[in-house]
Amino acid sequence: MGLFAKAIDACTRAATLAEQLGWAERVARLLELRGLCHEDRGDYERGRSDYLRVARLAEQRGDRTTQLAAMNNAAGSLLKRGLAREGYVAFREVMRTIERWGNSPAAAAAHNNLGQALLQLERYTEAREHFLRSLQLRMNTGHRAGEIISMIGAGDAAEGMGDAEAARLWYTLAYIPILESGDTASLASIQMRLSDQALLVDDRARQEAIESLRGVRDEVRARSMTTLDAITTHRLAELLDATGDSATALHELHALLARAGDLGSNYVRPARIARARMLSRTRATWADGFTELRGILGEIEAQLAESRIDARKSEIIGETVALYEAMMRFRHA
Repeated sequence: MGLFAKAIDACTRAATLAEQLGWAERVARLLELRGLCHEDRGDYERGRSDYLRVARLAEQRGDRTTQLAAMNNAAGSLLKRGLAREGYVAFREVMRTIERWGNSPAAAAAHNNLGQALLQLERYTEAREHFLRSLQLRMNTGHRAGEIISMIGAGDAAEGMGDAEAARLWYTLAYIPILESGDTASLASIQMRLSDQALLVDDRARQEAIESLRGVRDEVRARSMTTLDAITTHRLAELLDATGDSATALHELHALLARAGDLGSNYVRPARIARARMLSRTRATWADGFTELRGILGEIEAQLAESRIDARKSEIIGETVALYEAMMRFRHA
């Protein structure tokens, strides 16, 4: 049993005991923790189920803070699964709840969340409006973490609108408060965005991005942030490959997958596909790459057979796009 599975089992046992003892607040907290563990494994469906139950329990107790957090977590899990339209609808419901309560500080976070959903829907102009509205509200309260999220979101919206210069400006504006805050997760997030832009420039920019991203990845790893470790290492491998250093890129991916443990397939699978793409370029490793892709396809087919929820099936099918793109490369290798 992996660490996440052990944590989930412990939360389940503790929540059952707390419920028997009538400790409703502790039940909600334990279910929230269990939901987070499910998400860390990439099982967003079960995570969302726990969040919705927490929201119901909190509403019964009149605990608006916990209810709002659980509603946001449940809506956010839809975005993480690529269900942008459903996530947008859920975040609209959160906003309506906030407006009904008259909770203006919470509105800033709601605008950021709506912006994220609109980004996934490729409605970039609307997304930017929400991020700017959130930034205005945040600057009035001095909430630095919220400001950073709004700036990064505005940069993502600008990127989607094709304005690379505006995107870089927003990312640079966010970089300074991120450094001041010492928030490793935010630093990794902004560095990956800047590295995305470096991919479109030249080798010198890519080399600079590689060194910066490697430093962030090492910091993330030192703090045992396994999810961010997987994401940043994958991005680092892509940058290395773009500069022609495929050997080091493959080494990074091999090492990542060897230590992945029970990290969810949502984080591991993209790295496996990237590795297979790189292996496909030489005759000596072509068969290894093809075998990797066939294995992933088999896993996806098994998940489809087991799933009884249409939304989950759509999510799983969505994961196959990158897989089939990679397999098409094999046809032309």
